[in-house]
Amino acid sequence: MRCDSALRVEGAPRVVAVGDVARFADPRYDATARRVERWCIPTDTAGHAARTLVAALAGEESDAPAFAPLPSFWSDQRPPAAVPRRAGPGRRGAAAGGRRPGTGGRLLPDR
Repeated sequence: MRCDSALRVEGAPRVVAVGDVARFADPRYDATARRVERWCIPTDTAGHAARTLVAALAGEESDAPAFAPLPSFWSDQRPPAAVPRRAGPGRRGAAAGGRRPGTGGRLLPDR
């Protein structure tokens, strides 16, 4: 469902969308509405949408800033099962926040 920056469904000001179904523009990047499929999006959008909906039902505008979730990810990279354990414990990648295109990153071994 396409939403505005307060997670109101376009064309239905007293309806909000949360979780993977909500498509919204992230003010950190551009005006393109996108779905964000991350484990934390249902709870992050729910809190923001609740403030929007409570304000709408009271006949007021929400004073919350535009919804802009913090980008994050993690990934565990392990050797395939067929590779002997002596190949090492694997690596874990994690990040929070944004970075500019063309900047590097690195994987650190597990401790």
